[in-house]
Amino acid sequence: VKWGVTGIMFYALFLSVGVDVSLVYHVIFAAVMTLSSLLPFTVSGLGVREAAGVALYHGGLGAPASATTSALLLALIIRYAFAAVVYAAYLSSSHR
Repeated sequence: VKWGVTGIMFYALFLSVGVDVSLVYHVIFAAVMTLSSLLPFTVSGLGVREAAGVALYHGGLGAPASATTSALLLALIIRYAFAAVVYAAYLSSSHR
């Protein structure tokens, strides 16, 4: 389910930067990027997931590297912003 939701997010983000790729590729690539982030090279897979994404989208599908990088960095910002909002909500509810 998570990879499907992430695939839909990637679909919207890639459309926003002008790259039209089938939703099926986004779901598959989301799974591959998530698995690649499990490699213990960096903290929380930061950068590994994005590098894998550029390799998949640019190398595999020929999407522009700049648009791919922009979409993947936007996805990273969205993930961290969502986590911050959830954490803030948790902190505000646990101190009552």
